[in-house]
Amino acid sequence: VYALAGYGKMSLQSGTSDTFAGGGGLGFWWTQHFTSRLEVSYQAYRDLIGTENRQQGAIQGIVALGILL
Repeated sequence: VYALAGYGKMSLQSGTSDTFAGGGGLGFWWTQHFTSRLEVSYQAYRDLIGTENRQQGAIQGIVALGILL
């Protein structure tokens, strides 16, 4: 089980914006050479369209499989 948090700057046509991210996930070791991961994260930032300053957000889900040699 893990958690993630992040902060950065995003370059948009309307300028730069602070961006924040957070989420969590589960990692599984099935065998010595096979793994999997399930993760959900959310990212938030602001953009400027015309004269309207909007709060934007995106949710991302990831299912990953790994093979270790």
